[in-house]
Amino acid sequence: MAAWAADRLWSCRNWSKDLKLKTENEGAVRGSCLCGGIQYEYNGEIIRFSLDHCSRCQKSTGSAFAAWIVGQRRGFQWITGEELVRRYVAPVRETPPGYIRTFCSVCGGPAPYVDESIVGLPAGTLDDKPELKPEMHVFVDRRASWFEIRDALPQFGSGPPQSN
Repeated sequence: MAAWAADRLWSCRNWSKDLKLKTENEGAVRGSCLCGGIQYEYNGEIIRFSLDHCSRCQKSTGSAFAAWIVGQRRGFQWITGEELVRRYVAPVRETPPGYIRTFCSVCGGPAPYVDESIVGLPAGTLDDKPELKPEMHVFVDRRASWFEIRDALPQFGSGPPQSN
């Protein structure tokens, strides 16, 4: 995947430096799509856990936002079903990149976004219950008019803060 796409979707800032996804028994977490055809495991460092309110996340989830856990690629592995993962890249609207959505070709459920350096885990696909909470809201300038943010998490009008 083009580097500019990863930059737009997963720009890094060490909001969660040294955090790891951990279950109660300290092992890797597992996740899957709706039909279970895609299964994965993650045991790595977390870059960020954000709630993305952009209009394309709203469209792709059918909800007010997408919950993304972004981590380092080296902690990710497919257990089964990698061949079922499909990628849709929506056209560029104003400035690159386009919007990337990964999903299961059988059930249409969300699937992890994986490139050579990072992984984006749709938080709702986790089968385990990690000890991790969202850290921020992003693209709140585009949030759904019918949704009110009522927590105290930091809010960013556009994407996540850029690295320095």
